[in-house]
Amino acid sequence: MDRILLDANALLSYLTNRELAQQVKIEQILESAVRGDREILLHQQALSEMIFVLKNVYRVQADVIAKMLFDLIHQPGSLTTNDLEWERVLKLWPSQVADFGDAVLASAALTHDCKIATFDKSFQKRLKALKIAWV
Repeated sequence: MDRILLDANALLSYLTNRELAQQVKIEQILESAVRGDREILLHQQALSEMIFVLKNVYRVQADVIAKMLFDLIHQPGSLTTNDLEWERVLKLWPSQVADFGDAVLASAALTHDCKIATFDKSFQKRLKALKIAWV
């Protein structure tokens, strides 16, 4: 089954109104998981980044964020993961992937043989070099 790991920026685009085209794209990905067409992986790293940004940049109250997170992780087709293969992460970071959080997600994508949903252009370039697909 097709799996997509969601980057924090993809989650933020879905949960906020910052970029309508990105919001629609992630909504379609999530709806396909609800239908059973694919699985969505929610990594602890991306969820933590999302929470930090919602709280500190968007000033969303913690109880509202908790409700969003609860709904997201309980949505059909969504799986959470917190696996961290340190050896693989440290082979990627910082030489191949400059951002530590991105290196964690790249490692998870390799471990789970999945694509990454991200709108970060520099991360997409690193993913291409690593032969990791993105959407």
